[in-house]
Amino acid sequence: MVLTNASRLAERVAKVCPIFGVSLKDESDKNTWRIDFKPEATEEQRAAAVLALQGFDLDAEEAKEQAEKLKEEQDARAAKDDVAIKQLVRRTPAQAAKWVEDNVTDLSSAKALLVTLTKAVAVLARRL
Repeated sequence: MVLTNASRLAERVAKVCPIFGVSLKDESDKNTWRIDFKPEATEEQRAAAVLALQGFDLDAEEAKEQAEKLKEEQDARAAKDDVAIKQLVRRTPAQAAKWVEDNVTDLSSAKALLVTLTKAVAVLARRL
């Protein structure tokens, strides 16, 4: 999921303080950034929120997101290239069930199938 810088900051600040949201009027100038606190925010929570804002590094956050996106793309390519996954993709659900019935006959073959399914689910789940 691609987040805006304001969304990233709001998530970080909301972990330490009740807020309505944040505003980044000029992303390159932290002096223009604002936190909109909820009335129930304590002074300690507000101080923690200000520290979270001051410690927020846009470049580091964007680099982290790019690295995560690259990793997801690499994992997706690896899954697409996996021979077992390719075989499953080509089957209808009925054919896949029949294949499991005929070929998963012991613990070793069950583990192999579970590894294949786990790879596929791991890639698909990140896209939800």
